[in-house]
Amino acid sequence: ILGPSFLSIYSIPQQITGKLTVISRAFSSYLLPYLSRGQKKLDFNQSINIFLSYMPLIIFLLFPLYESFLKLWLNNNYNYQILDLTKVFSLVAIFSSNSHLLITKFEADQESKKNFYYEIIILPLFLMLLVFLVSSLKSLLLTAYLILAKETILLFVRLFNLKNKIFLVKKYCVNIL
Repeated sequence: ILGPSFLSIYSIPQQITGKLTVISRAFSSYLLPYLSRGQKKLDFNQSINIFLSYMPLIIFLLFPLYESFLKLWLNNNYNYQILDLTKVFSLVAIFSSNSHLLITKFEADQESKKNFYYEIIILPLFLMLLVFLVSSLKSLLLTAYLILAKETILLFVRLFNLKNKIFLVKKYCVNIL
């Protein structure tokens, strides 16, 4: 809808930051069999702690380097919109990584339906806002913020649903904010 130039501006930051979720998927692959058997609850909580306490700190420390990296990599094709989108998508990657770990717990406890309902409930509003942003405002940054808002809401909902199985829920909520 927005054209090829918008697509390239959107896809570069999204693909770069999407690689951040690979680590959480590896953790989830390791944890799922153990969580399904009722084991490794401490490992699950330690994984959540890593991804909601330390990974954001590392990412934020790298923010000042983003501009230099993108300028080096993209040369004349660099623009500030790519930088802004990369920062927003970094937050999206952090939140989706944590959500992926929480979804693993839902799957291990055979409560995948709960997670499905959360996604379905938020989907219509998300799609309506997405169509509005893309068709009317034609803003990639607002679209990225919408994706961030969706991931943030879903992360909070998942955290609160699993609050009896996670040690430091209040700390994580503060970290998210």
